[in-house]
Amino acid sequence: MHSVITTSTAQPKDLVPFDLFLRNQSCVATRRTYSGELRQFISFMNKRAKDITFGDMLDYKAHLENSGLQSVTIVKKLRAISSLFKFLYEQKAIDHNPMSGLKLPKIRQQTVSKDILSLVESNRLISSIDTSTLKGKRDKAMVSLALINALRCIELCRANIGDLSRRDDCWVMRVHGKCNKEADVRIRDDVYAAIKDYLEARGELAADAPLFIGMNHRSGKRMSTRAVQFMVRDRLKDIGADRPSICVHTLRHSSLSQMIRAGADLLDCQTLARHSSPSTTMVYITRENVIKNHPVLLNPIKVS
Repeated sequence: MHSVITTSTAQPKDLVPFDLFLRNQSCVATRRTYSGELRQFISFMNKRAKDITFGDMLDYKAHLENSGLQSVTIVKKLRAISSLFKFLYEQKAIDHNPMSGLKLPKIRQQTVSKDILSLVESNRLISSIDTSTLKGKRDKAMVSLALINALRCIELCRANIGDLSRRDDCWVMRVHGKCNKEADVRIRDDVYAAIKDYLEARGELAADAPLFIGMNHRSGKRMSTRAVQFMVRDRLKDIGADRPSICVHTLRHSSLSQMIRAGADLLDCQTLARHSSPSTTMVYITRENVIKNHPVLLNPIKVS
């Protein structure tokens, strides 16, 4: 397989299939992930793509399992390799697909098992932020967008001031999501008020400027996802909600779960979450319905 991927000794024509495969990925993050996973695979195999057999794939699968990786991680790695071999086969770069028939490890059915913030905790988190400082104003605006509009950490970091616009009688924000996906979301008046308070104190209105900037060593620069994670962690600690299962993405989970508890339907939740498939949103609805209508409520035994 070195004939497909290596860059130091391979001829240019040998690199074409691999390069085309990566260029065919529309998402930059996916391209980067696939590249890393495939190079690890090549290092293990140390042979040409056309010479890899089904038995080799079984050996690699066993190697991953013996490395102590979780099933979901192994499946992710094998799917990246499967995508490459499918592409190579379709492009007639190989005459057989060694991944054909390979059974992937079983993973548990997807559930939203992570802890979420209660409605009381969510409200306390927002109200606990001291807005007498610029940092406090910024943090309140960010936490509000995460808890009310279910923005992801990366979406908060990618936002620019110019993404906010007035449309008819409401404020709208252009959200730059995963895999270059964009969506316009409505911003509630109270959330916009928090954003406006922050921007007015900051004193910068350039449309192409980052909406949220760092305050310390990244002062004036776009916040990194790590900085957002630390900020949320510290804010959760302030209200005593820094449980091990809580993280920055918990705010998004909490937003969706609270929406469902308030009576939102599948379409409402899918729109808020900006999920491509309703099946992803159904994970949240199923979780809440199981708790609300748990069969334990049907047990006639009484505790006196």
